[in-house]
Amino acid sequence: APAPGGGGGGGAPAPGGGGGGGAPAPGGGGGGQAQTQHPSHQQTPFHVIKEHLFNKGPTDFTERIGMVDERMQSLDKRNQEKKRKCLDEALVDYQPDLPSGARKFGMKFSCMEDMGENSGLVLYFGKDDKSAFIAEVQSPPEGSSNPTMAVLARCALDGDKVHIWQLIYEDDGAVSAVEIQADRSKKHLQVSVGGTGSGLGLGCGVRFISEGGEIYTEGKFQDHDASSGNTCSNAPTIAACSNSVLTEQNSSACASLSKKMRTANITRDDLDQRGYGGQARQLIMERNRLPQLTSFND
Repeated sequence: APAPGGGGGGGAPAPGGGGGGGAPAPGGGGGGQAQTQHPSHQQTPFHVIKEHLFNKGPTDFTERIGMVDERMQSLDKRNQEKKRKCLDEALVDYQPDLPSGARKFGMKFSCMEDMGENSGLVLYFGKDDKSAFIAEVQSPPEGSSNPTMAVLARCALDGDKVHIWQLIYEDDGAVSAVEIQADRSKKHLQVSVGGTGSGLGLGCGVRFISEGGEIYTEGKFQDHDASSGNTCSNAPTIAACSNSVLTEQNSSACASLSKKMRTANITRDDLDQRGYGGQARQLIMERNRLPQLTSFND
């Protein structure tokens, strides 16, 4: 069954490998220097990030960037094979409801496509003179194993810059959000993640930035677990600095890097207190304010 982010003409394959954002992934090696002390018996922040952001799963941003690239290339190829009427039609502005702290994420669409196969996946696409815009909104039928989710992406036409939001809504009302910004030409990458459910590993809220071989991260490196008392409100906020192979860096190495963070500070407590799960449900399941457009296949 299709899943958001894939390519292909008639339907999207479930996510499988993908290209990175041009920034190095944390590798093996020693722990980074923690600017707020973390218990020695726990994993360092960088090992937690490596486990949850660079391995297959809901927060694997490398896979998500690769799947957006693949989808864009597929749409372009199909348009070259057959000129699509909708791409010559007027663009319709769309502003999604995103978590608190998110910068404006204006999008423009002129085409849509129902991916069929009982997937519940609808694709929205548009392009102006600077950027391409794509939204993949999936609300699968009851009993499906596909996630209820939205992937919203803006990509520079030169292929260097990409900005992505991924939202996943669970049956129990839990929601997770991932924001990704990458600039391949500068080897610059930023990721934020947070969620109200369990299983993310970073649900309380974590931000990560990498540029020029330096890595800086800050946040609460755990999920919320009220039953054990291990709650987000009680968790320490940790900041750490490292290079791409996780060898120790002094704090001055990341001083300028930390100031470049532009992704939203997504936290479990803020998502919960603001009731963002309901907004995500409306965006994904009700396709709130998403326009009706000419089909890409017309």
